[in-house]
Amino acid sequence: MTTDVPKNQQNSELEGDPEKALAARIAALHEEACEQGERFYLDPVTQYWVTTRSAHLERGYCCGNGCRHCPWDHEAVRNPPGSRIGKK
Repeated sequence: MTTDVPKNQQNSELEGDPEKALAARIAALHEEACEQGERFYLDPVTQYWVTTRSAHLERGYCCGNGCRHCPWDHEAVRNPPGSRIGKK
């Protein structure tokens, strides 16, 4: 995570908001996995394996499964995350 805020200050700001802290932890896990050339990382809450953005880019297309790190904006997903209306 690149930012001008010192890490100890970032952590103290996140302590009061569990959702932000979890999102930051997931982002850090994803970033680390990508930097190490890993295709997956373990979600700290669900314990499911999550496909990294770099693995999606290797595949070359949206698989339609609504993946967390889809670089194609979920173009092949019938009901994208957060939408109320499915694609036709």
